Amino acid sequence: MKSLKFPVVYVDFTSPDPLMMLAHKLSEQLFGGIEFIGENSGIWDEVPAVRLARRFLGLSVELGGTDGRYTLQVDAPEFPWPLVPETERTSASVDISSFVAHLLGQIPGVELSVDGWSGKPQ
Repeated sequence: MKSLKFPVVYVDFTSPDPLMMLAHKLSEQLFGGIEFIGENSGIWDEVPAVRLARRFLGLSVELGGTDGRYTLQVDAPEFPWPLVPETERTSASVDISSFVAHLLGQIPGVELSVDGWSGKPQ
């Protein structure tokens, strides 16, 4: 498994929707209806956040933010590091943030910018 890699996502965006309403939209549009849970449970220090009730393709998904400013984070908490040679560990992740930003940009009420690029179709 010399080329084993894992995806990571970190996307900042805005939405006028409250956290749980936004979470419901993302659940339906991106995560096959898997519910976000954990509101008011301290998932992120000092910032309201929720997470998917179960893993999506083995990945942990968290959404958090306040005052209309949000972040979507995806990572692989159970990535099998022992299977990756030490010399390849710095290149074991694949950032798919721009792809996920594009998908987020298709959801009504979500506004984002990735390096000056809007995810909304022209």
